[in-house]
Amino acid sequence: MIAQKDVFIIAKENKIAQLQKQKKEVRTLEERYWLNKTLYDEYFVYNADSAMMYVEQNLNIASELGKNEWVLEWRIKKSFLLSATGLLKEASDELQYVSSDLLSQKLKVEYYDQMMFLYSHFGQYSGGDNSEMREGYYLKEKCYQDSIYATVTPVSYTHLTMPTNREAQISVGAGSLKKKNKWKDEGDTTKQKKRNMKPMP
Repeated sequence: MIAQKDVFIIAKENKIAQLQKQKKEVRTLEERYWLNKTLYDEYFVYNADSAMMYVEQNLNIASELGKNEWVLEWRIKKSFLLSATGLLKEASDELQYVSSDLLSQKLKVEYYDQMMFLYSHFGQYSGGDNSEMREGYYLKEKCYQDSIYATVTPVSYTHLTMPTNREAQISVGAGSLKKKNKWKDEGDTTKQKKRNMKPMP
């Protein structure tokens, strides 16, 4: 098991090093955005602090480019990282800036999924003497699960059969070109990776 973990870490660090080298080939803010997204994909299951750095960078880039939906997407990702590292109030505050009415169907599912993850954690941290409060959190979690069912179409049925953010696990770090289309394609793997994780206790 330890040897397998070492192999994973070496492979991950090699991939990240290759991506870091591509920074010198970036010419535009949008190219920087897609490279950041690919780096986030690599870091968010490996080092939460580094992943958060790319979240903040892409929030700034999206705002500067006037891409409101991108801003909302990265607020949801930021909330996920905050939740996974136990900063539940901060994660909840971040979602105050996100209105589901302004989201595409894909982002609505991600938003509802994150709300499930958040309220699941609220329930876990509510303590043994707060059974009524805990059940209230789990009820909200179930409501957001129902919202996912109501949002997805038969074409996107995989959302109903894949694990949610609640089943995710994130490794918290100690503190720490090909051109745009290549980065964009690689960046779109984030959601698949995210759904293969389990939440931190």
